Amino acid sequence: MSHSLPIRDSIDYCRHLSWKSGSSFYLPFWLLNRREFEGMCVLYAFFRISDDLVDEKKQTIDDKTLALQHWRKNLKEIINNQPATISYPINPALKWVLQEFQLKPEWLLDSLSGAERDLSPIILQTSAQLDEYCYEVAGTVGLSCLAIWGTTSLEAQQLGITCGRAFQRTNILRDLKEDHERDRYYIPSNDIKAQLLSSLQSKMFTPNLSQLIEHNIEITHQYYEISQQLGQLIPSKGGRKMFHGIYNIYYELFQTLKQNPEKILLERISVPKSRKLWHTCQAALKY
Repeated sequence: MSHSLPIRDSIDYCRHLSWKSGSSFYLPFWLLNRREFEGMCVLYAFFRISDDLVDEKKQTIDDKTLALQHWRKNLKEIINNQPATISYPINPALKWVLQEFQLKPEWLLDSLSGAERDLSPIILQTSAQLDEYCYEVAGTVGLSCLAIWGTTSLEAQQLGITCGRAFQRTNILRDLKEDHERDRYYIPSNDIKAQLLSSLQSKMFTPNLSQLIEHNIEITHQYYEISQQLGQLIPSKGGRKMFHGIYNIYYELFQTLKQNPEKILLERISVPKSRKLWHTCQAALKY
């Protein structure tokens, strides 16, 4: 058993991992106080490591499965206050964030279930399956963020899960082409694989796929409309600012997809860094 890092070194490791990721989320971290900022860095590092274990291109499915099993076991050891079998650099910081902000362990465990889904080819058949997946990979993130921002009210948690659906459905629309290459199909449909293949070949949506995309855009828009009121339920001033910063970055991405959905077939749509900075500054000044 290897020696565990001191807590400060472990938090610094998470902070560095968050910084180098280039994520849309990192800029708004700076709107938080130091305690919340460090909590968010640890939380982000946990989810980043989970995603990387799934998306590592050089590893086989068996290797990824084993790595995720070790990662889940490690989390359970931390939750149960047991000695770690593997001393990941994040461990002391992860133990601290669970205790300091009273995060429910099942949120992190459920997030690993979402990561495990992505290990194999996936075709979701129903809206209920999509909602469950969105909860696992995004709703759990929202619930954890709300705990760091100081609220565990049921109303806020329900809106956090709804916001997670909006964000993840936006990701799904944006990554339609990339996920097709990985044999992952998250929009419920019996023939989406064939429809998407035909659309990619012609660089135009088939009528059926166009209708399906429009339907999902409308549902996603409804989730954005509902979840925008979440900010007023967040007691932390920095937390409110961070929420609005991230919300507006994602909403701009969604609006870009909505206005020209067929661009999904040609390129990976993103929000420029200058716009992310603009939204972060607006959140800092407005909320």
